[in-house]
Order: sequence, then structure tokens, then C-alpha cells
Amino acid sequence: MRPNQEETPDVTQSIPPLPPKKSVEALFADLFHYLWSHTLVFISETDFNGSAMLKSSNDGVCDVEFVLSHPNAWGGAQQTQLRNAAILAGLVPDTPSGRSKIHFVTEGEASLHFCLRNGASAMVANEMRTGKGVLVVDAGGGTIDLSSYGLRACKRGDIYHEIRNPQCILQGSAFVTNRATSWLQGELSRLESIARANLSWPSHSVKLKGSDFLTSIKRMSKRFDESTKIRFESIAEKQYIQFGGAGDNNTALDIRSGMITIDGQVLSIVFDRTALTSKFFYLQPASG
Repeated sequence: MRPNQEETPDVTQSIPPLPPKKSVEALFADLFHYLWSHTLVFISETDFNGSAMLKSSNDGVCDVEFVLSHPNAWGGAQQTQLRNAAILAGLVPDTPSGRSKIHFVTEGEASLHFCLRNGASAMVANEMRTGKGVLVVDAGGGTIDLSSYGLRACKRGDIYHEIRNPQCILQGSAFVTNRATSWLQGELSRLESIARANLSWPSHSVKLKGSDFLTSIKRMSKRFDESTKIRFESIAEKQYIQFGGAGDNNTALDIRSGMITIDGQVLSIVFDRTALTSKFFYLQPASG
């Protein structure tokens, strides 16, 4: 669904294809249907007046307006697909009235409202009244959305407005994990080859065979995503991925007691493209 972006052609190759005979609209429809059906069950079972509230209208379903968020770069074409998915999921009928109940907000705008509603309103407004702007960075799993806002005073009160074009970069944390996984697989294969060539590979122990550890890549990737990636702060500190038990050891692969050690300088490489791409796009001159 994403608009064509020449700046990230390599990313496209790392995105798996859709299931056979499954369109992107059908995929979103399945997700919307799942979320909405479970929301209705939750409301009816946890709210004292939930069931009555849900059946308050003539057609047996309460009058609901849906607000869907999407990445900054998405526009009319993607919104049309999301609206069609909502209709396919049964959220609204396929009528002009039903379609009018689907609203959209960019993730940048949603993030700004979240900040303002959670204690940042007075602080941000006071700073912005001095002519300063605020940069909202939504660092998500798939995309990084950059939005910048200024404050304009008018008779009806303060109005927040965009002071430069919002950016959407397909370099979210999922791609950091993908690069780490590729690096682990390549590094373990490389070290295994070196160790075997130097005849330093312990042939007497099946547990130490590199192929065993290569089959653990999926576990390593999962643990990296859940903990190591979150802890990483400095290239000066070694990082660790705990993936096995006390019997998993191989000094050639720097694996001890089921834990692989990675130099911070080396690990920073998997973050570099995301960080540098985000900085590059933010520093681009504003159009108009």
C-alpha cells in the first residue's frame, strides 16, 4: 500500500509477499473484523450497561464513528483502500452514510494529540509561543514518522499547524531486527568457515557444531528483538543475546552458556541505516 519511494528500494526486498489469493484490502478487513468483534465482546462483558449501549439504535448496532490512523506518507489512494477494507469487514455499510463514518488521521497528528493529552500541553505551548517548533517522532515497527508543528494564535484559541512537510520513512524497528538477523546468520557462517579452515573446530562434540547454532538464528532474532535491541545505547558496551542453555558453548563463535557476545561498535551497524536515513530526511529543505 505504501507510495513508491525511491529512497528505500532495498527495503522492499525484505518484505514478505502477501498470502496467495489474499489482497491487501482483504488482509486489513480480516484485521479490522477481528479487532471490532473482540471490542464489542469486551464492551458487552465488562461494562455494566454495555449490551444495552451496543443495541441502542434501531438497527441493533450503536452509531459509531471510526478514526483510523496511518503513516504520514499515505494519502487518498491508501485511505480508499482502508475504507474499502472497513466496509468488507462489516464495520460500516457500503453507502454514502456508511463511508462518511470512516475518518483518517496521520500518525504524526495522532502522536501530537497524545502528547498534548498526556501532560505536555502547557510545556509545549509555552515553548512554542516564543516562536519555537516541536518535532514529533513516531518511531514505530514499520515506519518512522517525522512531523513538526508550530503554534498560531487566533480568536478561537491556539492552533497547531505543520511548519514543514511530514516525513514517513520505511525504516522502523522491524528492519533493525531484520538486519541483525542477517548479520548473525552471515557472521556465524563466516566464523564457522574460519574455524574449520584452521582445524580449530571441536569435532568431538556435536553440540559445538556451527550448524546447530545456525538453526538457532530464529531464537537469537527473537531475543534480540525483545531485549538486546531495547538495551543498546552505546557502542562502547558489549551486547549479549541469550538464546540457549549452559551446555551451548563455542569460543570460536564467542558463545558461552547459550549467550552470544557482540561488540557494540559492530552492533551499531544494524541501527545506522535507520538513524542516518531519518536524519537525512529531516534535514531536507522544506518544500514550498
